Amino acid sequence: MKKGFTLIELLISMTIFSIVMVSVINLFSAGIKTQRKTLALQTLSNSTSYVIEYMSRSIRMAKKDLGGTYISAGCNFEPADDEKNYIKFLNYNGKEQEFKLDNEQIKERKELASELTALTSDNFKVNKLVFRVSGGCQ
Repeated sequence: MKKGFTLIELLISMTIFSIVMVSVINLFSAGIKTQRKTLALQTLSNSTSYVIEYMSRSIRMAKKDLGGTYISAGCNFEPADDEKNYIKFLNYNGKEQEFKLDNEQIKERKELASELTALTSDNFKVNKLVFRVSGGCQ
């Protein structure tokens, strides 16, 4: 009696092996895609958290413009347009500072003569930024 496998047994075992391998590769690929998406969301969350904290601290520490040289006299800050996607104020050093949405990025300007500096990455697009000022002038 000969010991061995028939052609049909080999074909069936190869088919089962192929199905298992394709399933494992698909699971591995899905895991990598999920990891990339999770890392991108984590980066977005960290970036957003930093920008919000930075802006809120700067706005919270705004000084009142008593002379009205940069914003309305007696105000701490004010939105600069009807869109409300732009705010300007005097920072804790008494220097002009503003935040605005420009080309789908949140940007900052410290002092009028300086250029706008992006606070958000080029990889992320900000669709909407709204400042609702309440009690800006007292």
